[in-house]
Amino acid sequence: MDNLAVAPLTMCLSKVTLAAGTTSTISNTGTTTFMIKGFMYTKAAMTNVATPTVDSARSDAAFRGITANQGTVFTVGFDAAGNVKAGQGQIKALDVSGNFIIEPQDAILPNTVALVGRITVKAGATAV
Repeated sequence: MDNLAVAPLTMCLSKVTLAAGTTSTISNTGTTTFMIKGFMYTKAAMTNVATPTVDSARSDAAFRGITANQGTVFTVGFDAAGNVKAGQGQIKALDVSGNFIIEPQDAILPNTVALVGRITVKAGATAV
């Protein structure tokens, strides 16, 4: 195989099932295999791993809050050390049924992070 002709891909190679853990955590099942710039990595299953507190897509700035009748999306990934990274996408309005009027765009994580999932967060009309 000609390694010079292979693109240095960054991608997830496994099916990942993200789930909200207890408090501000996420969990998944099974080992995740992913590539960053053409190098292969694995991450063991996670149970109640703390969610990131800064936005990797915006130079580690704080995540932006949402108010009632708004929603946003978070893209979740792993860096080469297996750390969980996240980026917040656009904040968009919700209709009376709690659906997005216009779907928010996803955040673009740096190429040092392999995207493994997407989490949608919605704050309905009664959110405080």
